[in-house]
Amino acid sequence: MSVSTALIRLVLFVLLLCHGSLLLAKPLLVNSIRPLHLITSELAGDMAESRLLLPETVSPHLYQLKPSDRRLLQEADRVFWVGPELERFLVKPVALLRNDQVVALLHAPGITLIDESHDGHDHHGIDPHIWLNVDNVRVMAQAIADELTSLDPDNRSMYQQNLRDFLKKLTEVDQQTALRLEPLKHQGYVLLHDGYSHFEERYGLRRQAAFSLSPDRKPGARHLLAMRKLLDSGRVVCLFREPQYQPAMLDSIVGDRAIEQGVLDP
Repeated sequence: MSVSTALIRLVLFVLLLCHGSLLLAKPLLVNSIRPLHLITSELAGDMAESRLLLPETVSPHLYQLKPSDRRLLQEADRVFWVGPELERFLVKPVALLRNDQVVALLHAPGITLIDESHDGHDHHGIDPHIWLNVDNVRVMAQAIADELTSLDPDNRSMYQQNLRDFLKKLTEVDQQTALRLEPLKHQGYVLLHDGYSHFEERYGLRRQAAFSLSPDRKPGARHLLAMRKLLDSGRVVCLFREPQYQPAMLDSIVGDRAIEQGVLDP
């Protein structure tokens, strides 16, 4: 075999490998936060690669992108995020991507929104924690499945089957959660931050107050005084912390009060 013939065969072999790798390449899906990652992974199955952008122990309110995060966003076929109302750190980076590359699920048709302007606070807007309402999760799952089908139409039937399986499991979890929470509807509790309105409205829970509207906003002295009075009133059964935050302020306010404490991860 001549050198030229061997070279030609080598080039053809390399081209075939490249072509095969392109055929086997899976859509890359990047999800801003863990709730979206969980949904996307269920729907994608083995047919697409679902990646989580934020570490699970970090809040989207305070995160700063690393260079590797920016590269991942550029490489993604789709970037799923809630929207600028939650992941403010993503506003500028996603503006550099193609319009069809980015999906803001807060604005998906059919999403139920809740106004945050309540309880006498000087704060206006909407509660962006939309995944805490299972009706919203259904809408988000359908939107994600539609994007997967658009990216990978050959596997449409698999994505649709995964969607049906996911929605069935979601209904079961919703029913089980409602049954478990039914006896607790009239028990008052306090939250670290006011981010659970969707969950509370879904299951009829009775929040007494929150230490702050958002984890990145410190409460004022007047509000902290009101919180101390509330904890002394006997109307609070327990208070909930969050694993992403360990504010010393909370310990100083609770002090030696005999109030049960738990952890909620939004």
